[in-house]
Order: sequence, then structure tokens, then C-alpha cells
Amino acid sequence: YLPEVGGVRIEDSVLITEAGYEILTWFPKILNL
Repeated sequence: YLPEVGGVRIEDSVLITEAGYEILTWFPKILNL
């Protein structure tokens, strides 16, 4: 985050179970500036 400019946060949602995990967010993480 840069004051007066902005920022971005990229996160994934993950479901944790006794059998393991499942990634719920399947969105490409391609950054273009």
C-alpha cells in the first residue's frame, strides 16, 4: 500500500478438512502494470 496511490491484496480461499485441503479460489494471478 502506498499512501495517496493505493494498493492491492491477492488472496486465496482454502477449505481445510481432516482429509486434506481444497483450494476454492481458481482465478489466474497475472499482474500487468
